Amino acid sequence: MIRKLLILIFLLPLSLFAQHDNGDSLIKLLPKLSGKTRIDCLNELGEYYLWAKIDSADFYTQKALIESSALNYQKGIDVATFNSGSVKMNSNQNVDAEQILRQTLLKFNSTDEYHAGWNMIYLAIVLMNECKYDEAINLLESSIPIMKRVDYAGGDAVGKALTFLGLAYGAKGDYEKGLDKAVQSFQERQKTGNIIGMAFSLTNLANLYNQVGDYTTALSHYQKALQLFRTSFEPAALYGDMAQFFIINNQIDSGRLYTEKSVKLSSTVLSGKIAMAEIALKEQRYDTAIATFKAAFTSLKIGNNVQRMMKVMLSLSNAYTEKKDFKNALLYLTQVYDISKNAGAMPVTRDASNALSTVFHQIGKTDSAYKYLSTYTQLKNSIFNDQFIGQLFAFKNKLENEQKQAKIELLSKEAIISEQEVKKQSLIKKILLGGIAIMSLLVMVVFRNIILSKKNENLKTTQLKNNLQAQQMEAESKQLLLLQKTEQLEMKALRVQMNPHFIFNCLSSINRFILINNREEASDYLTKFSRLIRMSLQNSEKPLITLETELDMLKLYLELERLRFKNAFNYSITFINTIESATIFIPPLLLQPFAENAIWHGLMHKEGVGNLDIALSLDGNILHCEITDNGVGRQQALLLKSKSAEKNKSMGMQITVERLALLNSTTNEDSFFAIEDVINEDGVNTGTKVLLKIKYKGLIEAAHSSSLN
Repeated sequence: MIRKLLILIFLLPLSLFAQHDNGDSLIKLLPKLSGKTRIDCLNELGEYYLWAKIDSADFYTQKALIESSALNYQKGIDVATFNSGSVKMNSNQNVDAEQILRQTLLKFNSTDEYHAGWNMIYLAIVLMNECKYDEAINLLESSIPIMKRVDYAGGDAVGKALTFLGLAYGAKGDYEKGLDKAVQSFQERQKTGNIIGMAFSLTNLANLYNQVGDYTTALSHYQKALQLFRTSFEPAALYGDMAQFFIINNQIDSGRLYTEKSVKLSSTVLSGKIAMAEIALKEQRYDTAIATFKAAFTSLKIGNNVQRMMKVMLSLSNAYTEKKDFKNALLYLTQVYDISKNAGAMPVTRDASNALSTVFHQIGKTDSAYKYLSTYTQLKNSIFNDQFIGQLFAFKNKLENEQKQAKIELLSKEAIISEQEVKKQSLIKKILLGGIAIMSLLVMVVFRNIILSKKNENLKTTQLKNNLQAQQMEAESKQLLLLQKTEQLEMKALRVQMNPHFIFNCLSSINRFILINNREEASDYLTKFSRLIRMSLQNSEKPLITLETELDMLKLYLELERLRFKNAFNYSITFINTIESATIFIPPLLLQPFAENAIWHGLMHKEGVGNLDIALSLDGNILHCEITDNGVGRQQALLLKSKSAEKNKSMGMQITVERLALLNSTTNEDSFFAIEDVINEDGVNTGTKVLLKIKYKGLIEAAHSSSLN
């Protein structure tokens, strides 16, 4: 009897803190146990290995289920059944997992609050896999107050619930709430020192930052999570996530390295296999990519993991599109569009709309292409606006908190100084009172003490004031950095406004061209237009692109305009001095509005063949650009009053001038933007010249700007 009591006393703390233990102590203890105590230990092992070694979790769960059934131990049966549902959840068997977890939740609700809370969390994870986000969010929110009361496993339940809440909100496109919940998850786990829990929180934070395009922060979180995971085991799933991260960012060698690690550690983790397919797609091995994607899709479909199925379907459609198999591409795209729209998964709907627009353009269905392009633009702007608000909100809170902290510190220092002044006055009074009694004996001592006291107090006061000044300077420096980041976000917001304007102008042009030209010329125009739209969409995500890429886009645009106006003008792009265009970074679509303005206002109304000359030169860190046309000139263009051209100018030129002002950090337009009339020897206006000064960025500065964005 005493021996059993001692074993129970030893087992209790192991049960309470199993998530902090490596499982070895429970395994060593297991042979010494019997009956219900042994079954409870088996269930503890099943729960411990659930997120580390799924095969071990299944092994101990099945043993617990068999032994508890043999003893008719109902609590052991219920917990083992719950663990089996959890194992199926982690094994991509979502249909079976949902059925089991719904049944056990009904049992636990009235008998076991602790397991009821965990049951809610795991059922919510299954529902997220099936894209039932609203029900999952409700379950997770309901589990948090329960687990705050009864979770004796180091706070991991609350941390895990917050982690998946963040992912659920992120899947719906609410990145502000998603990031907030993910940060709370990490903080909960950090309080208790739950290393593996912190690693999972960092992984999910990295995935969310990856989704909103903050790749620098995402990579930092992936690396921190990897360090924490390696204290216990090699994380195959994390390696798969990191592989896909590097592949998306075109770092194929790094992507291949982490893919091999993931596949080597576990043949059942799909993220590694999907990464292999993504590499094949990047390397244009389309048949290999399609075969691998289909195998993953089949596995996910069997387990009803709709959330990951959608992403694989997008990749499959991309592979078919690159292979020019538009029929199969549309088959997968229309399915994923309908599924994501019904599930409220805005980011997936956005990506599907973009892909549908591209495919319909390539097969010549412009109405459908325009429809999905409009949907893509609306969803992109909506999600980006949420992202910007979330980032600006975080910056604002950080600034306000630092200012409040600085004020608190200032008040604290002032209180110390005031207290010291009071003590000093009190000391002086005491010395004076004592001096009256023994004036004749202590006059020299009193004066000496007073002088030394004043010097010490002055020295302390000076030191405190110097410390205050240093802290104020540090706070001002932090505030300046935050303002710079806010300015970068304002630049990004203007860029987001510019993209729909540019696409609208191009669509207007193609509509007019189709109405007045034959089919062959329209087809040629559509081909070049689709290339231009692809380049525009690819570069719209980037804060800066190379001058070489900007000029490639400009040349393609000018070729389109020449086709539309039946070669009514010629153009040239020249470098006055040596320019390494691949190392100069400027915002995208910066030169095109000025070239468009020259064509629509000057060359469009000129009789005969016109000329558009673009000359570029470098002077220090300033890129000079002269755009000269031999059109009708500004006065004649004003008389013609082309309404459509004036409307486009007011939007495109105004946005571009604002972007230039932010880039050059000035509000004085004359310092970077000027328009001159070209006058010949007879005093006749023979065209217009636009002079631009662009403060460009080099490779290092461009990398820094990308990290801020």
